[in-house]
Amino acid sequence: MRDLLKLLYVFPSLISSGYSLKCMVCFAPGAPNCTGNSETCPAGTVCSSTYTVKTEGGIKVSEFSGRTCMPPDQCQEPGSFSTSNSTFKKGFSCCNTDNCTPAPLTLPDDNVNPNGLTCPTCTLDGAGFCNTGETMQCTGNENNCLVQITKMSGAVSSSGVLRGCASPSICRIGSQSISANGINVDVEITCTGGSNGVNSVVSYPLAAFLLLKLFDF
Repeated sequence: MRDLLKLLYVFPSLISSGYSLKCMVCFAPGAPNCTGNSETCPAGTVCSSTYTVKTEGGIKVSEFSGRTCMPPDQCQEPGSFSTSNSTFKKGFSCCNTDNCTPAPLTLPDDNVNPNGLTCPTCTLDGAGFCNTGETMQCTGNENNCLVQITKMSGAVSSSGVLRGCASPSICRIGSQSISANGINVDVEITCTGGSNGVNSVVSYPLAAFLLLKLFDF
């Protein structure tokens, strides 16, 4: 949180000066880190690293790492979301000088304690909605019900939807977009509910998890 506050402090000066950082950009399915070329970022963004791990039954089945440019307010604390048979954990780290290396990433700790929230859960390819009637007990700080809709166009055309539980940091990531290998991906996440018992809805066009789909996560 302290690092995020530092980034937000320098954010207005980056905007007002129109200064653009140079950051390494790379993506690596199946690896915890990656290297790539230095690219000039949009003004007001910072250098970021992300690392995502998918587990099933507590066993890691796939991983993905990436480095890119990101608005500083999207440098969130680690987060996770789950379906009935899978959990995705994501770590974020950012820095704000040319070609800097973000601090080592951390993932959220395992927490299997039920938190009292029950959410619908399902996954379906080729659709924008699913409802099987199945539900799941949310655990830890995954205190929001999540719907994620993924649409890909370009060299590959497909769509899919999943529903489950998500931590607040996943719901707060914000708007992103990305294209890779001639493929354009739009991901929309809707989160409802919360640990305070007050229903809220947050809808984001989100590309943070699109590469899970691109690389068959």
